[in-house]
Amino acid sequence: MSITYCAERAWWRLNSPLDPIEVAFFSFIFIASLLDFGFTCYHLAHGATELNPLLAPFFNSGHFMEAFWIKTGLTASGLAILRLFSGKKLVRQALFFLSFVYTGLIYYHLAFISI
Repeated sequence: MSITYCAERAWWRLNSPLDPIEVAFFSFIFIASLLDFGFTCYHLAHGATELNPLLAPFFNSGHFMEAFWIKTGLTASGLAILRLFSGKKLVRQALFFLSFVYTGLIYYHLAFISI
C-alpha cells in the first residue's frame, strides 16, 4: 500500500458526504469547545485556575490567542481524525461520549458563573 493510495483514500473519505447525525455531533463538539474556551477565559478573569496542562502555560502568561489557536487546532485535528473513520460504530460511540463530556463541562462552567 503506497502513501499516494493512502492520501487519496483519506482525501476521498474527508470529502464524502456525512450522515446528518454525525454533522450534528461534529458541530456540537466544535461549538462546545469554543464555548469552553470562552467560559475558561471568563473564569480565569475571576480568579480561577486553568486545569488543562497543555493550555495552562499560555493562560498563565496572558497569551489567550495562542491558547485559543492551540485548543481550536487540537479540537479540529481530533475531529478530522474521527471524520476519517466516520460511519464506524466506535466513532459514533466516541462522538456520543465527547458530546456527553462537553455537555457536562458546559454545565460545570455555568454552575460557577457569578450573576
